[in-house]
Amino acid sequence: MRYIRAAIAALSLGSAVAVAIPALPARAESHQMTVTELRTLCGGPGTDRQACEFYIYGVAEGANLGANASRGASGPAFSQRPKGEVPICIPDALPMSAMVDVVTSMLTADIKRYPEDATTAAVGFIVAALVTTYPCPK
Repeated sequence: MRYIRAAIAALSLGSAVAVAIPALPARAESHQMTVTELRTLCGGPGTDRQACEFYIYGVAEGANLGANASRGASGPAFSQRPKGEVPICIPDALPMSAMVDVVTSMLTADIKRYPEDATTAAVGFIVAALVTTYPCPK
């Protein structure tokens, strides 16, 4: 939750994203993955790291596509759009595992400092972590 607020305060995002992030529930709905469940998926014993990578990548893609859809944009996947049209600008050569490392390290630090965030919706946390780490140039 702290990252969501920090991302909104630190970045001047397009209105679609700025509205979407605060609209995420503070606590996960029963059908949503929580931060704790994401932590388990991404680093628990016997987990499939690839599932974690694709979940985080899917959230990033969904955030960017959602921002474009709200502006009436259509066309190529977010990774092929010009920088500045999307809220998250992931470097082209960045492996998915590096995104996972960013999200999980921020997650670990946040949970240590704010244990109540363990029940926060993972989607909002991922978006905030990626927007903070990989902001698009204005």
